[in-house]
Amino acid sequence: MKRKEKIIMRERFWMTLTCLCIVFGVLSAKAEDTFADKILQYFPQADTNKDGVLSEEEEAVVSRRAIQRYPKADVDGDGSLSDKEKQQLLKRVVALRKRMNDTSPPTGGFFGGGKSDSGQKPSFENVKYGEDERNVFDIWLAESEEPTPLAVYIHGGGFKNGSKEKLKAEKLAALLDAGISVAAINYRFVTTDPLPTAHRDAKRAIQSMRSKADEWNIDTDRVAAFGGSAGAQICMWLAYSDDMADTTSDDPVERESTR
Repeated sequence: MKRKEKIIMRERFWMTLTCLCIVFGVLSAKAEDTFADKILQYFPQADTNKDGVLSEEEEAVVSRRAIQRYPKADVDGDGSLSDKEKQQLLKRVVALRKRMNDTSPPTGGFFGGGKSDSGQKPSFENVKYGEDERNVFDIWLAESEEPTPLAVYIHGGGFKNGSKEKLKAEKLAALLDAGISVAAINYRFVTTDPLPTAHRDAKRAIQSMRSKADEWNIDTDRVAAFGGSAGAQICMWLAYSDDMADTTSDDPVERESTR
């Protein structure tokens, strides 16, 4: 074979190899784009800065909240979601929504703050009572000239999942109709924080509500808690514990009663 022909064949080989690399690179990028697009399609709340792009930080939040809500998504148990685990989780979400014939963006899910099962908009929504993203509560204030009792809903879920949005409409309506204000809290899960973190969160949430008693017209002598499963256990812990108010604390919330 002549030298010139060898050079031409070698050049064609490298051109072909380069083209293949470009094609595979484009396909890989499209796969990544598809994953990011699906996240934004099904969970638009993930795009917190509203720039239409899922940043690494925003994707990390998706992973963290996915593990909190669906611990089994973390197949290898390393506390984070690999690319494969993310794809598997997304496939399950897409398949479930297709079976439900639901293509609209979810309002709750990983991100909370969505429409509550109660159907009624809270008087104050996602009130912060701590530093963690799950340290929030909603509160519905009953109309009354006199201070009202307060019933605090603590959701269940085995300390691994659940949310304040699970408060049922009929329970909320019955309490409000009876002149009782209602609150519903989120708390941290054992998937990220060991027990008794959830209990301490509930304690702090109630103290935060009590600290606003004058503003919200709440009767601090009539505060109760209710819930199921893990929530019921937290309620029992609150009820049977001594008052955990720290009267010497510099934090005015910590000085509030937990009863």
